[in-house]
Amino acid sequence: RRHVVSHPSPATSGRLASLVASTELTVDSTVIACPSATVHPCGQDSIEIHGGRRTLTMPARVRNAVEHLLSGQPCTVGDVPDLDDASRLVLVKRLVAEGLVFPATKVGAAGVRHDNVTLLGQYP
Repeated sequence: RRHVVSHPSPATSGRLASLVASTELTVDSTVIACPSATVHPCGQDSIEIHGGRRTLTMPARVRNAVEHLLSGQPCTVGDVPDLDDASRLVLVKRLVAEGLVFPATKVGAAGVRHDNVTLLGQYP
């Protein structure tokens, strides 16, 4: 009899660091979306968020918030529209856990950095 054993791929150090950092997120934290992450309507009641090999389904009521987070610009958790602060944090932490959004670190006036990626430009 054959047995098939599935082994999960090891977490990268950047992903693991993001998961650890997500426990320290506040409404003042800055986050960056995964460049490949996109959002699409899925019927009237839900949306699908695609990023890499991940697809996440969420209620349509968070669409504006998700689109803001996935806009390609670093954003502050507290600036996510249409949600209260507690809901903003829950949403962002879920997206971090799914690898769709990453906590960011400011790098001078030049931009925002996550691990080995620096987004250049003028960000608040």
